Amino acid sequence: MTDAAAAHLVGGGITTLEVKIPRRYSHSPDELLDLRDLAAALALVEELVLHPPTVEALSFLKGR
Repeated sequence: MTDAAAAHLVGGGITTLEVKIPRRYSHSPDELLDLRDLAAALALVEELVLHPPTVEALSFLKGR
């Protein structure tokens, strides 16, 4: 659970998006991840920042 879980409920709602990277042994001294997953997550975030979706593209979210 993250802060986004509560943020989307504040007031009239705040649109949130979580981008998570799959990994093993979370919160241990030997946490592991695949660097390809990290690179893909960074590319996804970069694309969303540089080319955010339009209101029309997000119209399926209305009423949720």
